[in-house]
Amino acid sequence: MTEDILEKIKAIHASEHQVVIATAGAGHSLIGWLLDIPGASRTVLEAILPYSREAMVDLIESVPDKS
Repeated sequence: MTEDILEKIKAIHASEHQVVIATAGAGHSLIGWLLDIPGASRTVLEAILPYSREAMVDLIESVPDKS
């Protein structure tokens, strides 16, 4: 993680906003980065990583063109 990313995550955790994250593929790094920095329990309400095609279809309630 770069210093720039670290500072942005600290700013996210310092804000009043809360998030639910659903990501796929390379987005898995985001979940780890957010949870590794103190303050995540105030920010992250839920994080999911639908890995299989079936899990993605269940999440978005349709069949994606690509997966």
